[in-house]
Amino acid sequence: MHIITANLWNSFIKEQSQKIVWAILFIALHHSAASQFKEDFGENSPEFKEQGLKNWNAITGDGTAMFKQKSENGIASLQIDGTVDKRNIWYAFIHTNVAPVLDIKKLSEPGYGLRISIRVKSSHGPRRINMYLTAIDGSNLLYEFDLEEPGKWYELSMTATDFKASAEKGLLAQVSMMDWGNKEVYQLDIDYIKVDVVDVKKTKPDLGYGIEYRPPLKNKNTYQHEIKVSDDAMVNSVFADFNFNGWQADDSVFVLDASSTDRIIMKWDLSKYKGKKITEGGQLEITNYSVTRLQKNEKDFGEIRIFEIIGGNKNWKEGMVTYSNLMEGKPEFMVINTQTIVDAPVTPGKGNKTTVNISKPVLQRLIDGKTSGLAIGPLGAINFHMMSKDNATSGHAATLRFNVE
Repeated sequence: MHIITANLWNSFIKEQSQKIVWAILFIALHHSAASQFKEDFGENSPEFKEQGLKNWNAITGDGTAMFKQKSENGIASLQIDGTVDKRNIWYAFIHTNVAPVLDIKKLSEPGYGLRISIRVKSSHGPRRINMYLTAIDGSNLLYEFDLEEPGKWYELSMTATDFKASAEKGLLAQVSMMDWGNKEVYQLDIDYIKVDVVDVKKTKPDLGYGIEYRPPLKNKNTYQHEIKVSDDAMVNSVFADFNFNGWQADDSVFVLDASSTDRIIMKWDLSKYKGKKITEGGQLEITNYSVTRLQKNEKDFGEIRIFEIIGGNKNWKEGMVTYSNLMEGKPEFMVINTQTIVDAPVTPGKGNKTTVNISKPVLQRLIDGKTSGLAIGPLGAINFHMMSKDNATSGHAATLRFNVE
């Protein structure tokens, strides 16, 4: 997630303050007894444009994706053409200042909080969106939400307690997407967005499962279950019909490579957990053999990306899998989800561990068999050599940690 800068904040608030007529209409349109702020996108703008939603500012950055929006029949559609972004590092969001129609002062009273609610559906799945509430010189709240199925409407909400904001300085409500992919055109449809000052004790529970953005790693002893990988392999898009089982470094250590042409793939035998429910996010731990990268990398250049394997041959075995038989004739972006679970720097040094958080929804899909495994690819130019489970030291095997009910 890309946090909005103070300069962008000030520019946006200044722009809004100059639009007095807009402010009056905004209050009339969005203030109701049911919700202090509600955007239901009732005004049609049926052609996709770069600033296609009235009263909302649209921003994209980092990559080169094209971001356009429209509203029609009460639905806002956010369209992202990722095909023009070579490295799939884009982000895109819409935001607006909701302070003029909120009872901001009530937030300072004990027991009151700030809630944002949304009803959305995505063109692709699984995908994540972010909701963000941020007040200049005040509080902020940022969570990710998993949209597992494409074309399905999801109602989501998150509530901030002890939220500090100023009516004069402004309060932004934001909906964001990032890194969905660079092979297709993607779309997020929004039915409504609501922001309320709520009595926390009396309000209903939040909808959906909010995922803290980049939470700190927990102690590994927090997790009841630690499962070693059952199959690990590498597949190569150039030598697509070749099985690379037994790939070795000069010192006879078995390694797996992630690079511009190589993907590491891993799966675990989770059959004994079938029907169980994951209670919280878990961890993936892998072991470094070596890394080659630029001495000084620019942003988003020289890390690894962890992905879900969502299609292709779910019954692959490390001794027989190739790029071709894993993909089963489909393009890679339909087999390995193009939205990364997480990007991470590799811990340098042979034998050192890299540990990353894996979200509750991803772990649940692994247990349910909807996701058949995880893959590792590059973020920018990097050659990552990971130790395989086939080495004599079992501590090299990629490990999942999680808790179930």
